[in-house]
Amino acid sequence: MSALKTCNFEFLNVIGLKYMENFFDLNIIKISLSFLLSVAISYWSIPSIVSVAKAKHLYDEPNGRTSHKNSTPTLGGLAIFAAVIVSIADFF
Repeated sequence: MSALKTCNFEFLNVIGLKYMENFFDLNIIKISLSFLLSVAISYWSIPSIVSVAKAKHLYDEPNGRTSHKNSTPTLGGLAIFAAVIVSIADFF
């Protein structure tokens, strides 16, 4: 028996949602797996995207308006966006 099944959901009866026990089980698992997949994809894809940014010279150069001192690759958000889209498409 899973740990979630042994959890006490009596608080749901108090607020009138006694049929939500199975809903919580499924959603917690789906959200957790989606988050873990998104983290894994980001972790594995960021180094390759940074190497592409270096090869194509896609940097944000420091100037008076920026806070960084070195050139910074600008494609890091692409890996995070792709990871979120893939994990949402897989689990929802």
